[in-house]
Amino acid sequence: MTPVDTDRPRGGLAATSASRRTVVVTAGLTCLVAAAPVALKELPGPFAAGAPGPLNRASFQPHVGSTFTVTSSSGKGGRAEVTLAEIADLAGDGLADDPDSFVLLFESDSELAQDTYELERRGFAAQPVFLVPDADGRRLGATFNRMEGPAA
Repeated sequence: MTPVDTDRPRGGLAATSASRRTVVVTAGLTCLVAAAPVALKELPGPFAAGAPGPLNRASFQPHVGSTFTVTSSSGKGGRAEVTLAEIADLAGDGLADDPDSFVLLFESDSELAQDTYELERRGFAAQPVFLVPDADGRRLGATFNRMEGPAA
């Protein structure tokens, strides 16, 4: 009888230290990562192909005076046309003209409830925004405030 060297791999896939499970999981993850850029092109909003990066003041500036369609995400607010009337500064030291801290003010002929709405316009990737109406519900505000945290 020939002695068997148990420390030596026997060839084929067993020659590597990876198990079949490791190979299958790695292959699956590789396919997932390879498909991600294609899948992201199909997503709405900020992940859509050609969509802008994070929304900032400059994203909206060319659209002042333009009409947007808003559709309630919950269904309680309905669907309406709103006009971007103004981009206002947030109150506070150092926030005047801040590109990431501002308030969008919309006007509407319809009375809208406070809700998250999908904001849409041709040439503008649809974005969810939280709109808060004034007392009569015809003037709405959306606050953007992306402040950087303290340095680590």
